[in-house]
Amino acid sequence: MQRRMLSKEDEAAVGKDELEVRREDQDKINKFSRLHQRETTLEDELKIKAKDKEDLEELSNELELADEDDRIPYKIGDTFVSLPLPEVQEMLASSTEKIEESVSAIEVKLSTVREEMEQLKVQLIVKDVRYALKRVCGVSGKGSLIAMLQKFYNYVKFNRSDNRNDVNYSHKLPTTSTEERMILSFPDGDPDNPYNWGVRKKGYIFIAGIVTIINSTLGSALPSNAVNYITRYFHVTDEQQLVLPISLYLVGYVLGPLVFGPLSETYGRRVTMLSSFVVFTLFTMACALAPNWPALLIFRFICGVNASSPIAVYPDIYADVFGGPVTKGRAMAALITATACGPLVTPLISGFVSVVSWRWTFWVGLIDVGASLVSISFVPETYGPVILKKRAKRMRKESKYINVFATIELEKKGARQMITVTLMRPVRMTVHEAIVLFICLYLAIAYAIYYLFFEAYPIIFEGLYHMNTGIAGLAFLPIVIGAAIGLGITI
Repeated sequence: MQRRMLSKEDEAAVGKDELEVRREDQDKINKFSRLHQRETTLEDELKIKAKDKEDLEELSNELELADEDDRIPYKIGDTFVSLPLPEVQEMLASSTEKIEESVSAIEVKLSTVREEMEQLKVQLIVKDVRYALKRVCGVSGKGSLIAMLQKFYNYVKFNRSDNRNDVNYSHKLPTTSTEERMILSFPDGDPDNPYNWGVRKKGYIFIAGIVTIINSTLGSALPSNAVNYITRYFHVTDEQQLVLPISLYLVGYVLGPLVFGPLSETYGRRVTMLSSFVVFTLFTMACALAPNWPALLIFRFICGVNASSPIAVYPDIYADVFGGPVTKGRAMAALITATACGPLVTPLISGFVSVVSWRWTFWVGLIDVGASLVSISFVPETYGPVILKKRAKRMRKESKYINVFATIELEKKGARQMITVTLMRPVRMTVHEAIVLFICLYLAIAYAIYYLFFEAYPIIFEGLYHMNTGIAGLAFLPIVIGAAIGLGITI
């Protein structure tokens, strides 16, 4: 986990010693978070080992009923061999012993991690006690906790009075900018934490994501079976330009995630995706009203840039909402299937609709995009740091004495930070992380072949087999069926 850096304004508002203490506390919180993740991983490994051991014990119990002369089928690698019963029992005993050794090693690691977590808890609790003493009675200092408690005792003793009317119960809360700031986080069971949302709320987010992704990718191949009608209307005779309505859309599809992905980590998922989808909706309508060929190409490029927002943001939304690896994996599989199926429906639409008018191809696309815009308008913000930022603002508004912030508010701000750090993050990851680079290259080749179908199918089925545009669009449906079968196997 990356440490949150304090802004220059925060550094100027506090002393050097207090700033170092605050950074040290944040490092401890980050370390505790990493240890907690490690603890969860080790606990999962223990569960897997326990299940393996239980399976071996059940198999051993079944083998006790077999005769000593029987030969037992035993799997070695990818093949089964028949082995004598004693040899199989010996191999099972050896496997059980190895599992027990692994369990012991994992338990030792788990114990060490938990001890470190307890030590960090104690250190952070001591910090909280120091802060409480400072808030209540102004007790401060760099001495030990015992010394601070002694000062607190003297404070209470000095302010005691036998006459209750003389007791001053009030104290002035510090309100200056040098007050130590509290950093918000989600406690266990917090209803505002997206992981703790109800099934209905998560289900709506899931369905809205599938609809949005389908309609986003649907626009990419929208002119596939209408391009001949479009070029005939605008008197375009150069055959090399026939690919531009789809190609320019895909160019925008490549560039958009480089912007929308980082922006969603700064301003939140909802505002990034909703604003870009509004622009996508408007320029889909502009494509239907395009006055000439260059205007149509420009509108298609802008559509591609803004339509890429769901591709970049919605996987993050699913990661924010679905916590378990199985549930998250299934949601991602459905999302990828929707990404593949969206463009395959459009040749069918444009094939039958463009016969009436090529503009109606984009009007139908606008209807689909408008339905998606309505659905994502009700998707709440799911990015945890932004949710905590809104909570911190609400708390500061309700009480002027509370100096509480979310970690995202302590990050550096400004145009330079946005350009050199936030927007350059995907580029740096692609350049410096080999796994990211090669995955991008693989996806680039896969999508290049995938979208070549939309140019090749009309040539084959309309030119060679003399099908009309609507019937030729049916040729894409087997790919949809294959994607659905793949999803079923994955789930």
